[in-house]
Amino acid sequence: MKFIEHHIRQVEVIFELYNGQEPLHLFLKKYFKKNKKFGSRDRRNIAEYLYGVFRMGRENRHLSIRQRVYFYLLLKGDLHLDFLPEDLAELGGYCSLPFKERFDYLHKTYELRDTFRTQDEISPKINTSDYRLSFYQEPQVFIRFRQNSVDKYTVAIGANNGKKISENCYAFPPKTKLESFFKAKDYVVQDLNSQQTSNFFPALKEAQSVWDCCAGSGGKSILLLDKYPKVELTVTDVRATILRSLIQRFELYNLEAETIAELNVNKEKELTVLGDAAFDFIICDAPCTGSGTWARTPEQFYYFDKKEVNRFQKRQLDILKNSITRLKEKGELLYITCSVFNKENEEVIEAFLGIHKEFRLIDSAYLNGTKIQADTLFVARLAKK
Repeated sequence: MKFIEHHIRQVEVIFELYNGQEPLHLFLKKYFKKNKKFGSRDRRNIAEYLYGVFRMGRENRHLSIRQRVYFYLLLKGDLHLDFLPEDLAELGGYCSLPFKERFDYLHKTYELRDTFRTQDEISPKINTSDYRLSFYQEPQVFIRFRQNSVDKYTVAIGANNGKKISENCYAFPPKTKLESFFKAKDYVVQDLNSQQTSNFFPALKEAQSVWDCCAGSGGKSILLLDKYPKVELTVTDVRATILRSLIQRFELYNLEAETIAELNVNKEKELTVLGDAAFDFIICDAPCTGSGTWARTPEQFYYFDKKEVNRFQKRQLDILKNSITRLKEKGELLYITCSVFNKENEEVIEAFLGIHKEFRLIDSAYLNGTKIQADTLFVARLAKK
């Protein structure tokens, strides 16, 4: 018990220092580099407890940091009886009960809340309770095996609690060190629902042209080239640093793009970088709040400013408006966000179709990960008439 109390005191110190201006894992990396007195177990536990505080959300700030850590561990199902101090000994009677009974007990006894500031922004197609309560479980690690390499790793998958989801998709417990038993070129770390976006790709023929206009580190582009290796691919992003990461991943997987360029699709004049190129298919994985991934990054949930939703919506509409100027007749565009907010998804598509009558909606869906420890994404497939 003395160890958890010592770690909680350290969590209280770090919580006061952190302001949400950078990803928490990067902040912790710098902090522990400066404070070398912590061993690996200390670092692991302190990080886990701190993330737990953020998973409890701003709505539970009436609870102390110490209470939030213990309550998080109880809800996660990771609270052991020998951890419990005398003043919280009654929690021990709830450790083995179903999640709902654990939560109801904390709600009744300590006014634990499951409401949150952005609740009214969530799409009616997402259950807000499922969404909020999913934060108490860290998402699984999903990977996609490439080029049928899965057969080489049957023993390693079983030994590391891997679970088959589909032919090449497997899930592993959080923090699994994949690199210790898989060769890097044989698999891609990619969330389950991010992989599922390929189900919305059109059937592409050899030499057809594709533009991944907000490519990031290239997850969707790698997915596309593994499915359609002979398409002519152009990838762009506004961030030069992340494009360097994309190039490294392409080299690792022995993939090629016709063009890789730094480009801000928000600014129409920058499209001149593409010359006179036009495309049969555009992937628009638009910048968004990331609210569908906040179970992975609960510090973003904790510090998020609700006013940002409108800013993202305007940016998304500008990106769509500019990107379609490079779409061929009868071409298709796949709009993707990792958001659960109506304004970034259904409202964006409705506004876009209201202005651009030459487009029709083929299909749209939420890829809901709230009950399977995965991310939640929105996809909309649009076609030029």
